[in-house]
Amino acid sequence: MKTTYRNILAIIIGLIIGSGVNMGLILISGFVIPPPEGADVSSMEALKATLHLFEARHFIFPFLAHGLGSLVGAYVAAQLAAN
Repeated sequence: MKTTYRNILAIIIGLIIGSGVNMGLILISGFVIPPPEGADVSSMEALKATLHLFEARHFIFPFLAHGLGSLVGAYVAAQLAAN
C-alpha cells in the first residue's frame, strides 16, 4: 500500500513541476521573441485579428513549453515513483 501512495504523490508532483516549466517558458517567450509590430495579444479577439502577422518563430516557445513541460513532469514522476 505504501508504494501506491508514493506513486500517486510522484504523479502529482510531476504534474505540478511540469506545469511550472510550461508556464515559465510561456511567460518568458514574449521577452525572448517579442510579438510582431502591431499585434495586440491582450484579448482573444485582438489576437485572432492580428494572427496573420505572426511568423513561425513566434510559435517556437509554445511548442517547446508543451514538449519540455511534459518531458520534465514525466521525468520527475518516474524518478520519484516506487519501482
